[in-house]
Amino acid sequence: MGRESRPRDPEETEIEHVDRGLSNWNSLNINFQNERITRITLSHNKLTTVPPNISDLVGLEYLNLWNNHIEELPPSISSLPNLKILNVG
Repeated sequence: MGRESRPRDPEETEIEHVDRGLSNWNSLNINFQNERITRITLSHNKLTTVPPNISDLVGLEYLNLWNNHIEELPPSISSLPNLKILNVG
């Protein structure tokens, strides 16, 4: 019995979760036009800033920036309508 293949729906293949913890990043390089991203984990990197256009990620619910070198968050982060968890500890 063969498996029946069906065409993929582009909506199903869009990224919803970005996990780049322990990646040694020193700058944030994410497509901020993707409204389907709901979770971002960027812990244990060398990030020093968060771009103001992070507020374009209107679907974002969880943002983990723990253990980076960030001293200040952009005010625009407060306009993320669905953000429930922000970890910057």
